[in-house]
Amino acid sequence: MQNLYQILENPEDHSKFYISLTEDNHTHKINLKEFIRTQYPTLHDTILQEDKTIDDDETFFLYKQITYENQTIGYVSYNLLDEFEDNTIILLDNYYLIPEYDDYAFIIDDMIETGFSLGFQIIIKYPTRKLVEALISTEFAYKIDNQITYSEIPFLTDTIAIDAALSKTISQIDTKKEAKSYTISSLYDLELCAVITLTPHTDKIYNGQQLDDETMDDYCCLSIALDEDNKIYDCINKRRKNKHIKRCDYFIHVDEVLTKYEQKQHK
Repeated sequence: MQNLYQILENPEDHSKFYISLTEDNHTHKINLKEFIRTQYPTLHDTILQEDKTIDDDETFFLYKQITYENQTIGYVSYNLLDEFEDNTIILLDNYYLIPEYDDYAFIIDDMIETGFSLGFQIIIKYPTRKLVEALISTEFAYKIDNQITYSEIPFLTDTIAIDAALSKTISQIDTKKEAKSYTISSLYDLELCAVITLTPHTDKIYNGQQLDDETMDDYCCLSIALDEDNKIYDCINKRRKNKHIKRCDYFIHVDEVLTKYEQKQHK
């Protein structure tokens, strides 16, 4: 029977990488939940005790053990983006740190290692506000103003109707049914805990319109709120109360903020 993955080890801290390549270098996906349960049962139990969940259909291409002082304190997992055939772009779509080591610097360090040492370009799926703040503190992202942030590492989110983005968290919707596409953006609103998809058509807001190849990139949207962010920052309530969202000129406002910032940079 062929091995389902190849195992590598970091010589500095002896943490392990699991790459889902068969012996003849064919890529495939491994179920994340079952992998953690069998390979890291203590970590699996900690995740359950914290009421954290891993969806049954979550998979990975690259799984990286995070260690500190010879102890497993978490993991980061990545998937290939199927749309890109060269296998150099990977999606950071799952990570976990045990409560005693809830420091996102560990995640940033792993992305640096994965990007520079392993040669992948990384995109982050559904970043939490804490992760974005960690990107800012490590200068992988910077503030345009007190609210809007630009990240050097882009973000991927599903294209969700604005009504859902103002009223629900990600656990309250079925993204497979409600998401009509996905977007990649480098803009993030710290106050609203949202990835901002901004297009040249700042007056067009996605709210469930039919999308096709011609219109897919026309609509602006906000990412669905994450449960963690809403619990800590009350972001659904803040989205509803935002004066620009109420006036339906939020994306026009963001575009104006970016324009003013660029003008200042060129003075």
